[in-house]
Amino acid sequence: MEMIKTAKGREALTDRASMSMSERRILILCDGKRSRQEIVSWLGKGALLVMDSLFEQGYLAIARSVPPSRPAVAAEVHMVAADSAPEQTGAPLSQFS
Repeated sequence: MEMIKTAKGREALTDRASMSMSERRILILCDGKRSRQEIVSWLGKGALLVMDSLFEQGYLAIARSVPPSRPAVAAEVHMVAADSAPEQTGAPLSQFS
């Protein structure tokens, strides 16, 4: 599971005195590209407690993965829609629904 910084987390990084070095390090590494397991492998199991704490305090959030777009499917849908579109005959569109 990948974590990302919230607005609160990004703001906290601008004030060096507001967080411990461990918290800052984890906030920097949580960029939505690295998994929790990867970060723990670098920083040790104690990083899990810090990540959980930062999450509970609103500094981190779970990154939502967005599936890649599928242009081929979009093109197919467009072609199907164009093929089944009513001719410009003046007929009401509700007739074709």
